[in-house]
Amino acid sequence: MKYGIVITTLAYYDLEDAVVYYEGKVNGLGKRMEADFWKSVDVIQKSPLGYRIRYVFYRQSMLEKFPYAVIYEVFGEKIIIYRVAHLKLQPEKRFKI
Repeated sequence: MKYGIVITTLAYYDLEDAVVYYEGKVNGLGKRMEADFWKSVDVIQKSPLGYRIRYVFYRQSMLEKFPYAVIYEVFGEKIIIYRVAHLKLQPEKRFKI
């Protein structure tokens, strides 16, 4: 079954902040970070229940090359992405929606 993806405004802001930060460090690095995010979304979409529940009913998928996690919930036939959180955030802040 193919799940639909819903990305919240907060998740878009998280992603935009990270992309701008990395692009400011090295030209092109922000684009690589964004590509890593979309690769993670593709993996989540193919196997959304493949990641264990980390907090209440939220699941977490880590990006492959950057210290960020995609925080999401499987709700029916939809995957709702709530955050793109830096892994140095304390869990109570990382899962704050």
